[in-house]
Amino acid sequence: MVRICTRTADRQGGKRLILELADDGPGISSEIGSRIFDPFFTTKPPGVGTGLGLSIVYGIVRQHGGEVSYESIPGAGTKFVIELPVVAAAKASEQQVAVANEKPSQAGLTGRILVVEDEPSVAHLLADILNEEGHQVEAVLESPEGLARLARANYDLVICDLRMPLLDGRKFYEALVNSGSPARRQLLFITGDTMARSTQEFLETTGMPYLAKPFLVEEVKLAVRRCLEAQAEREASLSGVDARSPGGRS
Repeated sequence: MVRICTRTADRQGGKRLILELADDGPGISSEIGSRIFDPFFTTKPPGVGTGLGLSIVYGIVRQHGGEVSYESIPGAGTKFVIELPVVAAAKASEQQVAVANEKPSQAGLTGRILVVEDEPSVAHLLADILNEEGHQVEAVLESPEGLARLARANYDLVICDLRMPLLDGRKFYEALVNSGSPARRQLLFITGDTMARSTQEFLETTGMPYLAKPFLVEEVKLAVRRCLEAQAEREASLSGVDARSPGGRS
């Protein structure tokens, strides 16, 4: 059984909306309790869960100025508590203006995208997100296969993980540079290791855009949109066509 309860409470700094979701399931063991909000952590078997659900919830709540916590007793259920600040609703006219102003920026370019990611759950998640945006997406789990596809076909963007077996993101990039592939300028790296000095130096030296794990769905969409827009501008500067004009790419 699942119980959902909402209420408001006065907190220091203003009124808060509190959402409680409780079940009578097996609960969460103390061994994994500290990791449930970690990105890509899952107790499900490989290929079944992405381990991103709770980390995405955590990120969304925090981005809106809220807090999320949980209480659990093994064998007696779990209760998640979300607190969000109460804000005044925008007037109808303000909402219409916001939507009108948002349309041009949301109408991004679509393109053919290659995802190179050795973790199946992450590769499938990225493909699902981008397919919903109207992109043509192919996903491969091995970086050598990614290089083979780039040698046979053209892609507008390549999303590549930095940490992979056989051929990691750095070697993948070097292979594209050495072969003179145009894809060397069409890369978006994803990494959960942005704090490592070697990773920082690589990204700074190459100037390649990257997306840090854990990422939200909207962050993926925005990063891809920016990469495709930058690519369209580069192509337009070479051809003399305004990328925003009807003659540009769409």
